[in-house]
Amino acid sequence: MYYGKKSQLIPSYEMLYKRSPFYSKNSKKMFQGIISRDPVFPRRYKYSEEAIDLISRLLKKNPINRIGYEDEQEIFTHPWFDDINFEVLATKKVTIMTKIDACYDHSSY
Repeated sequence: MYYGKKSQLIPSYEMLYKRSPFYSKNSKKMFQGIISRDPVFPRRYKYSEEAIDLISRLLKKNPINRIGYEDEQEIFTHPWFDDINFEVLATKKVTIMTKIDACYDHSSY
């Protein structure tokens, strides 16, 4: 499976960190970051190792090295999705049972 442009994968990072992984006010620096740097995962956010692993594997520079390149099931079987039943999700009859202790509680992610 070929994902096409990397920009289609960046929203997964942006959903967690609320910013682009390669953001810079200088557009030339931002472009250089996109083509040459790996994303940085700020330590001030306490996300699971599984979430960070999934996003970093989705954002590999070379599409051949990205998770799911040859078989999309590789994505669905990633440990971050262990608690998700994709068959039930496809029926759109999912109950979300997340407990949030505060507006900035990231423990469920």
